[in-house]
Amino acid sequence: MADAYVIEVHGDAAGIIARDHSGDAFTFFASHPFFHALEGKRFAAPWAATRAAQQLFEQADKSRRKPPRAPASEDSQRPGLML
Repeated sequence: MADAYVIEVHGDAAGIIARDHSGDAFTFFASHPFFHALEGKRFAAPWAATRAAQQLFEQADKSRRKPPRAPASEDSQRPGLML
């Protein structure tokens, strides 16, 4: 079994995982700032790190797909005016 793996999401490197000194877990090191939220997290197996990176990407992708909020009308911005 290897001591380090590249973690990819949609063909792009998200980071690497390296086996801890204990030998029972892998630590994630982000190779792109987008995946910094996973930096230093420990995973029991490479597939778990891959799944976490994919989920992080998918969550961000969904938030980008949300329709933009309509700007508030001028009337709704005046204090005390109820619509």
